[in-house]
Amino acid sequence: MKFQFSDLNWVDFKYLQGFNKINKNVIVHKFEPIDNGWRQFKGKFPQNTDITVWELEKFAEYGDMQSKEWLHEITDRTQAINHWAKVSYYLGLKIRKYPPV
Repeated sequence: MKFQFSDLNWVDFKYLQGFNKINKNVIVHKFEPIDNGWRQFKGKFPQNTDITVWELEKFAEYGDMQSKEWLHEITDRTQAINHWAKVSYYLGLKIRKYPPV
């Protein structure tokens, strides 16, 4: 969001007693970071190995234990990983055993 400081409505300090009356008719700009700079994942973690290796890596980076385990299994088996292949190509179809983080 961009705005010009000249577009802001500045109020003299002496009118501060009537703040609630003034505040009803102004736009408030908040400069807080979104979720302290980090958005918490609220979706579903991988329930099985029918996702791409790239997706699995992102879930593992986020801290999902199941994704970390499956990724570790893949890296133990091969060095030439196709990040766009399904995880099931390397591990077969597996079902999630760990609860989400």
